[in-house]
Amino acid sequence: MSLYFCNKYPAKIWVAVMWFEPICEPPEKIGWYWRRVGWFSIYPGSCKTVLPNARAPDTGVDLSDLVQYLCFYAQAQDGAKWSGPYKRDVTNEKFDRDDCHSYTGYYSWMAGFRLFDTHGNDDYTVNLVP
Repeated sequence: MSLYFCNKYPAKIWVAVMWFEPICEPPEKIGWYWRRVGWFSIYPGSCKTVLPNARAPDTGVDLSDLVQYLCFYAQAQDGAKWSGPYKRDVTNEKFDRDDCHSYTGYYSWMAGFRLFDTHGNDDYTVNLVP
């Protein structure tokens, strides 16, 4: 499974991704929660593998077996944004967060994530265009 982002924009872009995942402990909090990781920097004209990565390693399952719907938020060096209506907190530094834990000591802000459908594909590419 692989999720790729390609920068078709003329400036450097930073991307964060988000998906549903059953991850919470203790047992009374187990359920489906949003997990999000960022930031992945992508230079103009290049592509980057976003999943799997060091913070979300390859589990050996295909992307389509893991999740069909994911979200992303992207922001370019010149201020352009690719966003949507799904608000979740992020930080200015690299992060790996989920909804079942509270985070203290972090400066965070709300980013609007955009939903996309992988259409059951094992690999999927998001092209960030102007």
